Amino acid sequence: MQSSYERLRLPVLAAVVVILVAGARYEGTQALEAELLTLLVPLAAVAFGFLPLRHAERGPRIAAAAVALVVLLVSEAELGRLVFPPEPLARVSLSEANRDQTLPDPGARTDFEVETRGSFENYKGSADERFVIDLERGGVHREIEGRFEKSSSVRVSRRRAPTQTSSHTVDDDLQTVSLPGSGPIHAHLTALSGSGPRSLELNLRGTLPGERLLAWVLGAAIAGALVVGALAVRGGEKNHFVAWIAIAAVLALYLPHHFSRSDPLGALVGSLFVAGLGGGLGGWGISALLGRWLTRDAHA
Repeated sequence: MQSSYERLRLPVLAAVVVILVAGARYEGTQALEAELLTLLVPLAAVAFGFLPLRHAERGPRIAAAAVALVVLLVSEAELGRLVFPPEPLARVSLSEANRDQTLPDPGARTDFEVETRGSFENYKGSADERFVIDLERGGVHREIEGRFEKSSSVRVSRRRAPTQTSSHTVDDDLQTVSLPGSGPIHAHLTALSGSGPRSLELNLRGTLPGERLLAWVLGAAIAGALVVGALAVRGGEKNHFVAWIAIAAVLALYLPHHFSRSDPLGALVGSLFVAGLGGGLGGWGISALLGRWLTRDAHA
């Protein structure tokens, strides 16, 4: 007999699919739907991973709760900055005609989140653009490079009239940069090539405390989930704890670097695919092999 958790899981997943389909059809609601799903998917994944273990033995249950809580907090912190980005410390525009700008002194900070944004809002057709920016502070240089892209599709109406619609846009690039020292930061546009617009915007923000450790924390949490899953299997509890935890962790690691404020739902769909394939399917396969190995040893 299915547990209440298992009966609830299918309607929740169906609701996510309905929201994604509706968002793809109605452009006016895409941003809101993307924001809601960005925050709710990690919560749902962590819940789906932990709930089957809520009746496990005390040790695995406490360990599962700890791993789930860590992944949830870190994932929401990472993804929440996409939904509610803090005000930038400085903002400048760069172009081929204006390659050099100076950002005001950000104070004693040394680690920054550099957001580089393209401008495809009024650009028709497909485009691909690459950039290289040199950041300098007190004689220390850091070079960042990235890529913007926009793909378009042609949809034919019932009257056979072609209507061009944008299908996917990635015009945001997020990178964490360390610039020790003090004083203002000089930004120089070293290269801007491709078929896209010939300008971009650079936003400088402070990082979260321990930002560089978050990826390691999520990696360690996935390893901890493997241990928890193995302990639960040895205790007779079949589970997919690793797969669900990996989905939340991979989404938090992948989406910030492939986000687009012009096409947030498209970026989320692509990231969910990566999280489901790399995290979910990979975690399920590893946990299945581990469970078979442990079961075989138990019967040996």
